[in-house]
Amino acid sequence: MPNKDIETIEEYLEHGEWGIAFEVLRSAIESDKTTISHNDYIQIKEIGKYMGMDKDLREVFEV
Repeated sequence: MPNKDIETIEEYLEHGEWGIAFEVLRSAIESDKTTISHNDYIQIKEIGKYMGMDKDLREVFEV
């Protein structure tokens, strides 16, 4: 994942914008075709569920 995406995500997290950070993460993984491990997938999916993120938003993380 490009450093710019990581910096953007970190900035949103620092300002308590968890939902936007999650959306940016999802978008970055999808657009960059980033491969994530099964463990990372499970953690991201659970975080999305906990946050009440829409199922369609979480589906990009399917491995």
